[in-house]
Amino acid sequence: MLLCLPTDISDTANCQMVKLLRILKGLCAVQVCLGIFIMFIDIWSGIMLLLAALIFVLVIWTKSWCMCVMYILLCMMDLMTSIMLVGNYFSDNNPTEDDFAILVLLYMVKFPFYLVAIYYVFLAYREFKGLFIESMSNVGYEGYGVMQNWYDRRQPSSQPPPPQPQPFTGTGYRLG
Repeated sequence: MLLCLPTDISDTANCQMVKLLRILKGLCAVQVCLGIFIMFIDIWSGIMLLLAALIFVLVIWTKSWCMCVMYILLCMMDLMTSIMLVGNYFSDNNPTEDDFAILVLLYMVKFPFYLVAIYYVFLAYREFKGLFIESMSNVGYEGYGVMQNWYDRRQPSSQPPPPQPQPFTGTGYRLG
């Protein structure tokens, strides 16, 4: 999180972002509810799901593409554990006679949630990164010290601007 650059993206930068933020807020609320519900069954898994929800809230508040990448990686890791847990349960046990079935059912609910969340957070990542690059190209990278070496930051450039092309100024003649 320390490597994420701050963004100055407004909440209403474009209509696509407004739709994505509304969808992300709904998904975040679902993840918080799912985390609280899972905490009653498996405390460690519930706490990790709530920590992921905290990162999800940071994605919404900061509108940082870097936080989107972190959330997607965290979701993919939890998605893999869900797949392994459900796969082990159905390969080893009879699905109808175990107390472990409630936890497996919750992990089966998490599977489609993570697929949808990863999809929409990736769309948000694409939008945030595009808006970030667009804002950087408008003001230049100098504000963040990116793409400069120490000499360029210390001493401003003294080269004159390049000459602009001039229209033809000769007398000329007309054909026809």
